[in-house]
Amino acid sequence: MACVLTRNKLKCLIFGDAKELSNNVLPTFKDVMQYYLFVKHKLKPETTSKEPSVSSIAEIIAVDLEKL
Repeated sequence: MACVLTRNKLKCLIFGDAKELSNNVLPTFKDVMQYYLFVKHKLKPETTSKEPSVSSIAEIIAVDLEKL
């Protein structure tokens, strides 16, 4: 997935800006992918370039989707 980090904003060329899930509407696939980018960026430490694991991101997303 091609992503560009510009002006402290994570933007994916396919799915658009990273953002949180809406609390009152069921998410589409695009919404889930934007939330994935949001969580990935939030979990990434500032000092190292190591990416968070997909399983740790998926756990967070699964819990939040179950709440909806």
